[in-house]
Amino acid sequence: MKTHSLASWFVVFLLITLCIGCASPSQPTRFYRLDAAIDKLGAVDLTPRPGGVVIGIDAVELAGYLDRPQIVERTSTHRLQLHEFDQWAGPLQEN
Repeated sequence: MKTHSLASWFVVFLLITLCIGCASPSQPTRFYRLDAAIDKLGAVDLTPRPGGVVIGIDAVELAGYLDRPQIVERTSTHRLQLHEFDQWAGPLQEN
């Protein structure tokens, strides 16, 4: 009988611990977006200066593993870290 009572208390303790663990608030999601610098600067003179070079960037293609809402960070040569709560505000392919 004492063993049955001890097992009951253990189950109650386990259920309470499980409920407390599930009730913890989750971390808020932060959203980021990329803007073209030309939008901020307005019209930019792109004529080459004497002895200078103008560099332009065409459309960028993303690797498949980057096509997701979460921000992916390269932490070493062969390791990527997915930031679950740091996300892009919109699809990168459209921006």
